Amino acid sequence: MARYNVHGGHNRHVPGITSYLDEVTEDRKISKELQRFLSAEGHTVHDCTDDSARTQNGNLSNIVKKCNKNTVDLNMSIHLNGCKKAKKDGKVKGVEVWVSSMSSKAVPYAKRVCAEMAKLGFTNRGVKGCKENNRSLAVIRRTNDPAMLIEVCFADDKDDILLYKKLGYKTVAKAIAEGLIGKKIEEKPVAKKAADKSFKVKTKQALNIYKSPGKDYTGKKAPESVYTITKTKTVEKMPYGRLKSGEGWIKISSKYAETL
Repeated sequence: MARYNVHGGHNRHVPGITSYLDEVTEDRKISKELQRFLSAEGHTVHDCTDDSARTQNGNLSNIVKKCNKNTVDLNMSIHLNGCKKAKKDGKVKGVEVWVSSMSSKAVPYAKRVCAEMAKLGFTNRGVKGCKENNRSLAVIRRTNDPAMLIEVCFADDKDDILLYKKLGYKTVAKAIAEGLIGKKIEEKPVAKKAADKSFKVKTKQALNIYKSPGKDYTGKKAPESVYTITKTKTVEKMPYGRLKSGEGWIKISSKYAETL
């Protein structure tokens, strides 16, 4: 199993892009969900998000320190891109992933992430090496282990945001997780709770309590009162109700009890 550091970029004191979407809000939602997917698949995940620093340098330093405390296979920084606010034109600007160089061990992960995001409808802008593009990114340059910065989509492009909102951050996070681990993630459906069919009755007299409907009298009586019935069964035309207390069954025909 792999080991990952994951964080959402920026924070409220030093926010990222704010346009059709707020980058800080969304990158944290994606980051948390990504961590959940990876953990559920058995991988070790460290959250290195920083919410305390009040300067850009402080924010980056805190993230790098958190990342470098752990020896991992990959560091991941989640961001939303920005260029110039654009109205709807039918063109999705899409996803890109930055790595230290095109020889980085992070490249195979990055290519798979881009491919999975492209399947969702985002334009694949590809993997970009900082070295090859003369760009310096602190969370990539200063972390000890292989790193990549994912620009999920453009927060200032209306087409990107319409697609992002249609899919939802959980679908986006799942696509990133599948790209990282190189396989589809099959989530187990959440079992639905059985409907509560219990009801209350008010008995008209003290009633015998049976271990099972009409059989094996326990020697105990249920005093005249209100009881919760969790299950019913009719034996020889007589309806019986199972007491919620677990003591047994009582007769609940209209002669013996009133349903409330």
